[in-house]
Amino acid sequence: MSRLLAFLTRENADDGLLLDFRALSEDGRTLPGSKRGHRAGWGIAYYDANGPHYAGRGIGNAFEDFRYVDACRLVKGNGVRGCLLSHLRKADDGAPEDISNTQPFIRHPYTFAHDARLRTYQPELPADLQPKGATPSEFFFGVVLRRIEEAKNVVEGLVRAIGDVRSACESTGMAILMSDGAHLYAFREAGIDETYYYFCYGRRGQSVLVSQEPRWELEWEEVPSGALLVVGPNLTCDIRQIL
Repeated sequence: MSRLLAFLTRENADDGLLLDFRALSEDGRTLPGSKRGHRAGWGIAYYDANGPHYAGRGIGNAFEDFRYVDACRLVKGNGVRGCLLSHLRKADDGAPEDISNTQPFIRHPYTFAHDARLRTYQPELPADLQPKGATPSEFFFGVVLRRIEEAKNVVEGLVRAIGDVRSACESTGMAILMSDGAHLYAFREAGIDETYYYFCYGRRGQSVLVSQEPRWELEWEEVPSGALLVVGPNLTCDIRQIL
């Protein structure tokens, strides 16, 4: 399980959003029967003129990790603009608490974060797309990249990869955030819990935020279940129903 946040901004990124977001490591929603919070790791990825980079990653509780604050300071100090993804991890997928298993994952020019219960999902992948860690989410990222390469189109590749994983596993719901640097993509399938596998988006200044939990006072709009939200470079928001 995870909590996901992303924003595409045409002004300097607000590190306060990231500092607020880390509170979900303590009290973020989980599926029924599981203790609230996501304390098993965190990551923040951003873009500059040279592509995607990590502002920081860590294992353990982001709320107690001074390096998370350092990563937020880096975002502010560098005047980061464009797309930024942040992830908080709850290690319930069988993979250990290791830095290689923390998201977002980066494969130039893409960043990717994913929340779903796949557990045994390990599809065959070519050598250049083999995971560096052990999470099913990183295997799924490899499938997404393979499908994008085949389709020569990000949206079509995502649609095909989502179809692949839903055919291979009984789908209980999922949430995906992905960026190619120019666009932000968010997909949600509500599955077994409408309030957990959830995405909403809203505008704040010259930014569009996408979050699993609407913690800030914005005019939020829900991403419908089975829909893909595409946020463009000019902050246009396009909803495409794919399921």
